[in-house]
Amino acid sequence: MTISLKHATQSTGGPFTPTGELGPTAWNEEHALLMATARILGRVTAATGAVEELTDAQVRTFINVAEGATANTGDVTAASSFGTDNRIVRSDGTGKGAKASSISVDDDGKIAFTSAGVTTLGSQLSQFELNGSSVFEASITLRTEAALTGGGGYIRFLHNNASNALPATNNRLGIMHFGSLDGTTVRVGAGIVVYADGTWTTGAASPGRLSFETTPTGSLSRVERMRIHGSGLVEAYVGIKAPKRITSETSSATPTINTDNCDIHRITALAVDITSLTTNLSGTPSHGQELSIEFTGTATRAITHGASFEASSVALPTTTSGTAMLKAWYVWNSATSKWRVVRVA
Repeated sequence: MTISLKHATQSTGGPFTPTGELGPTAWNEEHALLMATARILGRVTAATGAVEELTDAQVRTFINVAEGATANTGDVTAASSFGTDNRIVRSDGTGKGAKASSISVDDDGKIAFTSAGVTTLGSQLSQFELNGSSVFEASITLRTEAALTGGGGYIRFLHNNASNALPATNNRLGIMHFGSLDGTTVRVGAGIVVYADGTWTTGAASPGRLSFETTPTGSLSRVERMRIHGSGLVEAYVGIKAPKRITSETSSATPTINTDNCDIHRITALAVDITSLTTNLSGTPSHGQELSIEFTGTATRAITHGASFEASSVALPTTTSGTAMLKAWYVWNSATSKWRVVRVA
């Protein structure tokens, strides 16, 4: 390799002839350093020696950057895979390899901090994971320090449907699970889940409800035990239930019943036969949910339940008796997606 360093003005004479002599002005001009295109000056050959023109491949090897890596003022594009020499750099400029620091980053961008000797979640690795041998090694602290009445750490769970649409009724907004690692499988013993308690509308409504779930003995499935609705109604599924939600209407051949809004539906002054309890029935019941319907006619009236109801060892009632109230209790059977009558009085 030859690097050319010449005067801006060059003599045309021979080594001992005066032809083309350079005057004082020419001698004082800046020199031009000439080299090949797409090269950087340096030296990769061992020992002290002449300056060399380095190719792009030699430069990448010299600064330990993979081929294809790029950088600009907006972002940094990493190499196609991670190696053992990736560095975790501290604020003081020092650092150590990712393996030695117990910090792992996979090719999907998932990050795990794991104490020595502690098992990770493996194939179920979360996007961000802490694995420690003590509560402090697997803890996160969120703290504010300011003279604010609204201070304190802040965790936010958000959900949008496709195209950034707002949630619809019963869309899940967030979830917290409490459990353990069973080999490489996560098992959950309890959870807190938040759902939309109705359809959300821009700038007008964002109804939500809390659901508390536990897993019973001998099972791997969580069961909802308590629900707090957006209205403030609290339902506890432990043999004790908050005050019943009651809806009512006067005479109708096709009563309107929304099982999301009521536990008891009263039909009073029934002056016509009921041709279908299914036609105007709505709601998204959960397994074991209870519903009772009270029928009070102005005289004896026929009752047709329709496809959303079924008998058990108790037959579906088919008629009222005079003006006396008839009451029927139903339980939602998720296996058949029907309201099963369990008692009539």
